[in-house]
Amino acid sequence: MTRPRRCTHYATCIVIALSIYAIVSQAVSPYAKCRNGVRFDQYSTSYSLSGLTLPFASYNGRDIVVSTLYYRYNLCAPVPVPPPSCPESATKVSAFQIQMGDEETCTALTSNGDTELEFELYDPNNPAAGFVIKHGGGDMCKEVNSEKYSFVAKFICSDKPQSDVNRQFIVPEDECTMSVVIESRKACPVQCPVDPELGLCSGMGVCGYDADQKTSRCFCYSGRSGAQCEIVGNAAEDQGSDGLNATQTILVVVTAILALLLALALTFYCYLLRVRITREVPSATEDASQLYESNFNYAQPNDANNPFDAERTVFSA
Repeated sequence: MTRPRRCTHYATCIVIALSIYAIVSQAVSPYAKCRNGVRFDQYSTSYSLSGLTLPFASYNGRDIVVSTLYYRYNLCAPVPVPPPSCPESATKVSAFQIQMGDEETCTALTSNGDTELEFELYDPNNPAAGFVIKHGGGDMCKEVNSEKYSFVAKFICSDKPQSDVNRQFIVPEDECTMSVVIESRKACPVQCPVDPELGLCSGMGVCGYDADQKTSRCFCYSGRSGAQCEIVGNAAEDQGSDGLNATQTILVVVTAILALLLALALTFYCYLLRVRITREVPSATEDASQLYESNFNYAQPNDANNPFDAERTVFSA
């Protein structure tokens, strides 16, 4: 009676251990990392794919070059049901390429489990512009250099209500790499909130990267403020594109100081000019007075030195 209990006990422990392993595996798998959000900590910017991943379906795409090629893919998750022409074991592949014809052929563009995932910014100069997920490890593309197929999903932050992801064209970047470009509000950083009705930044701003604060945020239009540009008529207005940042404030202060110094210099110059004129005018008046007195003295009557007065004196005598 003891052995069956021990077997049951061990069986329960094994089941529990396997369950824990499955949960932990899911938690640390590349898919889980992708679903939990793509983070770029050096820029304090993160992205969420919760609104783009399809749990029970997949997206369809057409090749922009070859009309007989179509694609089945998912974003940050495997295609739930592989196409009929694909191996049944490919249950964890994120993207398939299907060649239509009398006999369809299937090519896995990613590894079975997406063990080769890479994340990078769409534009390194603007961390808020979007991000890129590179899926590697697909079927063999070139045996010469052992190059495998890969699938690249490029997410661009856009204020479009909803990008029609299900009808995107797939663009071959080269012979072995296929890419899709997705523009959507759901591809914007979580630091730029999206209102369900008003849109990105409440429709009253744009999402961008603030190099001073070193994070992505909403840059509000004039007269709006708040993390989501939801505040109207704030006295401080927005600290974004239309507000005064630190550099602009310094420029205003320096300009005001220079204008004040220029006004003081002009005032001092006018004062010196006035003092100089005041000193020169009395000298000229004094010279004129002396000249007048000399002429007056020369013309005084009964002057012995004056010939006219001498004649008058003789005649009077």
